[in-house]
Amino acid sequence: MQQSTYLELHILRLQHACTNDVLATARAGLNSIRGDVDTLQRMHQTKCDELLSTREKLDHMHREYTSACAGIGEWNEELGSVHGELADTAELLQLTHEQLNILHGQYSYKCDILESTASELATARDECVDLYKQLRDYSEKYESAIRITEELRREYDNLRQQPT
Repeated sequence: MQQSTYLELHILRLQHACTNDVLATARAGLNSIRGDVDTLQRMHQTKCDELLSTREKLDHMHREYTSACAGIGEWNEELGSVHGELADTAELLQLTHEQLNILHGQYSYKCDILESTASELATARDECVDLYKQLRDYSEKYESAIRITEELRREYDNLRQQPT
């Protein structure tokens, strides 16, 4: 019986040694797994930090985009206002153009009248010059006739005073 106990004890020691080896291998595996888990946790934390940083950048970009959209909206309103002013100016220019066309027509009409009047005045001037020349000729002839008449009167008076 002692031999059986010794054998059982030896088996138990072998089992214990095997269990210790298995446990040591399991511990080494667990330690390796813990290292891998720690590495994975660090990688996970790094990725979380990168995602947080990316999120902050995206939030910043979104704020800039929202601000830019608001600015574009304001520019759009200003452009609409400028467009309205340009439309009003174009309408005023059109009215001014029409008024200028009317004034040009009136000016052309008055120019035609002035040209016609100038032509008539030139004709009247020429007629006046001719009449003045005629009047001067008649005046000279009249003065000449007066002189001749006076001479004839003197001669007549002289002849009347002479005895016949």
